[in-house]
Amino acid sequence: MLHTEERWGLCGAWKGSSCEGLIGRICKPMRAAWACLQVMLGEPMVLRMRVSGQRSEKATYRGVGHSRSLWYALCGGLLGLLWWSGLSCTGRVRLECKEESDCSKDRPFCVGALCRQCARDADCQSGRVCRSGTCVVGTQEGDLEIIASTEEQADAGESLPEAEPVPEAEPMPEFDPTEEACDAGSTRSCYSGPSTLKGVGACVEGTQNCHETGRWLVCQGDQRPTAERCDDNVDSNCNGRTDEPCCLPGGEGNLKSIEAAHRGFLVLQMLFSFKGVLYSSSTDGVVAWGASLEAKPLFVMNPARGGSQQQPIAALALHRDQKILATGDYNARVKLWEAETGKEIRELIDPSTPNKTAHEGNVQVAIFGQEDTLFTGGDDEVIRAWGVYNGGYLGSLKGHLSRVYSLVYHSTRKELYSGSDSGAVFRWPIGGDINTIKHTLVKDKMGIVWGLDIHPQGRWLAMGADKLVVKDLDNVETDRTLMLEGVGTVRRVAFSPNGAWLAASTTSNRVFVWDTKTWARQNIVFSGISGTASENVLGLAWSADSLRLAAAAAQAIRVWSCPVF
Repeated sequence: MLHTEERWGLCGAWKGSSCEGLIGRICKPMRAAWACLQVMLGEPMVLRMRVSGQRSEKATYRGVGHSRSLWYALCGGLLGLLWWSGLSCTGRVRLECKEESDCSKDRPFCVGALCRQCARDADCQSGRVCRSGTCVVGTQEGDLEIIASTEEQADAGESLPEAEPVPEAEPMPEFDPTEEACDAGSTRSCYSGPSTLKGVGACVEGTQNCHETGRWLVCQGDQRPTAERCDDNVDSNCNGRTDEPCCLPGGEGNLKSIEAAHRGFLVLQMLFSFKGVLYSSSTDGVVAWGASLEAKPLFVMNPARGGSQQQPIAALALHRDQKILATGDYNARVKLWEAETGKEIRELIDPSTPNKTAHEGNVQVAIFGQEDTLFTGGDDEVIRAWGVYNGGYLGSLKGHLSRVYSLVYHSTRKELYSGSDSGAVFRWPIGGDINTIKHTLVKDKMGIVWGLDIHPQGRWLAMGADKLVVKDLDNVETDRTLMLEGVGTVRRVAFSPNGAWLAASTTSNRVFVWDTKTWARQNIVFSGISGTASENVLGLAWSADSLRLAAAAAQAIRVWSCPVF
């Protein structure tokens, strides 16, 4: 209920001496001034307010009666005073404006050349919105109650109406991008990360729900790989290793060594699996070292066949599905193995060879190409192609006039690059009948091309021979020679999987690293891999996360974790 004293309090605002009090509380709300005059006159006064579209009468009051003549005198004096107040305050309180400095603190916003109480919803108190420059309660036009500022209602003795809660809009459902149809209400397990990581370490499956519209929602609750921590005993990046390596800013890297890795034989080739297993090859077979590089290997694969003499295994390649490992040895044989168990799958044979082997000489290199193709090269100057899953011989690429020592496959361009003993590098466009593919010359007169690798983004081809050359495949006329004075021949080249670094091993028992953005050689040189200064570094490999660099010389393997260049 509203009381007479409250209405007199509102009327009493007229007695204020400040212009803001006078104009803001009497001149503007004329309804309040009229209420005050009604009380003085003794006329009936009905106070009404509109809430949620319903008009209700609150109370009726009658003031003390006065004579008509006295009333006219008082009324005329009041109206005159109101008129004088409007003139005297014209320079201080204005409704028209050009900028916000023209407005008063009650109406501080200049909108449409008029001083307004608000310009947007954020200018109003909680539960109110801005409509036509005035703060109102509610969300629909029929439910709006126009209210004065908090200061005005406080002066009037009125309590602010409680704000009606504004319902939050329901979020739009996020659907699976495949837009696969489903039965409403059904669920299934899901994983939004790489399928090869599902179930490894912290990477677990989530749940997918079918929306009432018959479409799958996005996968919820699955865990994708995150950055590895050093002390939580969790395989956060889902590579099969826990808390590795502990990379701290400013560190010099942690060195781990395996001495006599192959019982005294030279280490010829190395590579990392995605899970961090390191495979190394030598005369005694292929050894799989666990992610923590224990002295005891996981298993040994021995490619010797029957009573044949064991020969060095110079070719080593891992299929992109991480399940198949290929080897090639100096017995001219190529075999496929289960990468996780070391179990032999099959031997690949070219029926046209005299001894029913893969090649007619030593197998020097192997690389997987397209999804079901393996390429091998060796001393017989021929590159052979094989079907991975059926083991069939697909044909030969002929053009080199000397031993083929290096191969690399460009998955985007579908091109094979080969390097030979003659110093030539060829490009082979793969497709159709293997036997009819013609090569083009990429580079020649380099010396023996021992190593080839392609940058992960596909633009740069690194070639290691008497010198290290990087070719821009987007502009084949552009070569960049990375200087290596007095360090001997380059034997292996390898881009890091993140594309940031290029490593090259040499015949001087050292490994050098370049920044691929600036092609500046880094200060850190990995040396002393074996005990002999002139030893060839034949094994070179980056881990899949680019945080470990492995090199092998003579009988020793060295692995640097978190190298800081």
